[in-house]
Amino acid sequence: MEEVKELKGMLERVERKLIAAQYMYGAMWFTAFLVAMGLYYVLGAILGFSGIFSAIYWIGAFVFIGWIGTMIGKRLEALLRAQEKREGSSYSPIFLSWIVGAIIGWGIVPRLNLGITEEASVAAGSLTFIFLGVFGMWLTSIKAGIVDKAMIPAYLLPALGIPIVLGMEKGAIIWAGFLVTTGYALTSLLYLYFAFKVIER
Repeated sequence: MEEVKELKGMLERVERKLIAAQYMYGAMWFTAFLVAMGLYYVLGAILGFSGIFSAIYWIGAFVFIGWIGTMIGKRLEALLRAQEKREGSSYSPIFLSWIVGAIIGWGIVPRLNLGITEEASVAAGSLTFIFLGVFGMWLTSIKAGIVDKAMIPAYLLPALGIPIVLGMEKGAIIWAGFLVTTGYALTSLLYLYFAFKVIER
C-alpha cells in the first residue's frame, strides 16, 4: 500500500513538471516575438522605418519566430504524448491561421481604407493579422484538449485595439506595435505564473 502511494506521488510530480514545461515553452515563443519587436524599434530608429527595411526585417523575424515555434511545438507534442492527451498532431491549422491572417490583415484590410488615415488602415491590418494568427493557435490548443487561458491577452488586446486604431490620426502603427507587445508580455507573464503555480502545488 505504501509503495502504491509513493508511485502515485511520483507520477503526480512528473505530471506537474510536464504541465509546467508546457507553460514555459509557451512563454518562450511569445518572448521570442517580444525580442523581435524590440529589435525592430532599435534598428528602425537607426536605419529608418522605411517600407523596404520593415519588409525585409519582418520576413526574417517571422522565419526566426516560426523556427522557434516549430521547435517548441515538437517539444509540446512530446509532452502531450507523455500525458496521453493526444496521439499525434498537425501544425497545418496553426500555419493556416497565420496565412489567413496575413491575407486579410496585410492584403485586404489596408486596401479597404477603413481608417481616417492610410497609417491607421495599415495599423488595423497589422492588428487583424496578429489577432487571427494567435486566435487560430488558441483554437488549435482547445482542439488538442488544452484550455490555454494564458494566450487570451495575446489575441484579445489586438482585437480590441482595431476600432481604436482606425480613429488615430498620428502614431497608429507605433501604438499598434506596443499594444501587441503588451498583449504578448501579459501572455508570457501568465505562462510563467501558471508554471510556478503548478510547481508549488
